[in-house]
Amino acid sequence: MKRTIAVILSFVALSMGVQSQTINRREIRFPDINGYKTLKCDFHIHTVFSNGLVWPTVRVEEAWMEGLDAIAFTDHLEYHTFDKDVVYDDNRATEVAQPMADLYGMILIRGTEITRQKPLGHFNAIFTTDNNAIRVSDSIQSIAIANQQHAFVSWNHPGENNGNWADVQEQLFKQGQFQGIEVANHNTYFPEVQQWCMDKKLTMMGTSDVHNPITFDYDFAHGEHRTMTLVFAKEKSSEAIRDALLNQRTAVYWKNVLIGKEEFLSAIYNQSVELPSVTMQFKKNERNKAFLFFKNNSDFPFELTLKNEAKELSIPKKIILKGNITAVAIEFNTSVSGEKTITIPFEVTNLLVQPNKGMPSEFNLKINVQ
Repeated sequence: MKRTIAVILSFVALSMGVQSQTINRREIRFPDINGYKTLKCDFHIHTVFSNGLVWPTVRVEEAWMEGLDAIAFTDHLEYHTFDKDVVYDDNRATEVAQPMADLYGMILIRGTEITRQKPLGHFNAIFTTDNNAIRVSDSIQSIAIANQQHAFVSWNHPGENNGNWADVQEQLFKQGQFQGIEVANHNTYFPEVQQWCMDKKLTMMGTSDVHNPITFDYDFAHGEHRTMTLVFAKEKSSEAIRDALLNQRTAVYWKNVLIGKEEFLSAIYNQSVELPSVTMQFKKNERNKAFLFFKNNSDFPFELTLKNEAKELSIPKKIILKGNITAVAIEFNTSVSGEKTITIPFEVTNLLVQPNKGMPSEFNLKINVQ
C-alpha cells in the first residue's frame, strides 16, 4: 500500500513538472483486541473553512503521516475566519479532501461543531449528511437536526463549563441527544468527565481540536502524538466506526496515558506485554539474584508500580516497559527457601480504568531454592 501511494504521488508530481517527494507514514502500533480492529482516530479537526489555518487536503496528509486511520472535520458553524477567501459552505471541507482521503486509504467523516454560549457550550456532530441544515439560531434545534441526520453527537471540552453538568446537558442527555463526551481535549484530561461516561454509559472521546498545523502543537521528533480516540471496530470502515462509537467501544490516547473501560485496557495490556513465567532455581547460602524479562510488542510505554505485598522479593518500585522493545531485564533479590509461587501485584499507572486510578494486575513467579 505504501509503495503504491508513493508511486502514484511521484507520477502526479512528475506530470505536473515538479520534483517528487516521498511521504512517510509512522505507524502507531496497538494490538487488535476482543475480535475488533483497533483504529486510531481524531474526530475534532478544524480547517480554513472555519478558523483553522490548514487546507483540508493537508489535514489528510498530516493524519496519514502520523499513523491515523480515520479523521473528521468539525469546522465551526457559527463563524468563518476566511469568508473572503473560501466558499461559505459547511460541507465544502470534506468535499475538497475526499479524493485525497481515498488516495491514502484514510476514512474521512463529515462533521461540524455547534458552537454556542455557556451553559450549553460546544458540541460536535459527526456522520452528518448536510452541515448547512444544522446552522440554525436555536441551539437545541441545531442539535436536534444533527440527531435527525443520525449523527453521533458529543459534548466538547466540558472543562469550559468548569466541570459543571448543567440543566441543559441533563435535558439533552435524557432525550438521548448526545452520545459521548471529550474526556481529553488537546493537552487537557477531565477526570470528572471520565466518571460521567462510566455512570451514564456515554462514549469516551479524545481529540486534538487542532487549528494550527499539527506540528505546531505536538513535538513528533521527541515522541509526542496528538490526542486521539482508539476505536474498537468490527472492520476498518465508516459504518463500523459509527457502530463502535454508539456502543462505547473506545479508549482515549492522551500523552502517555490510555483512558477507558477496564475490559479494553486490560485486553490491550495482555495482548501487548509478555510477562515472565519461569521457575527460577537457586542454591542455599548463595547470593540469590536473577533477572525478570518483560517484552512489550506495542508502541505504548506501560508504567508499572509494584505493591508492597511481595515481602520475599526486592524489586524496583517502578518499572517502565517502553514501547516496541525486545525485552527489559529487572534485577531482584529473594529470601525464599524451598519451593514457592509468589504473586507479585502491581498497578499499571498509565492505564486509567477510573479517574486518576491505574489498572491493577499481577503475575506469578515460581522459585525453588535448594
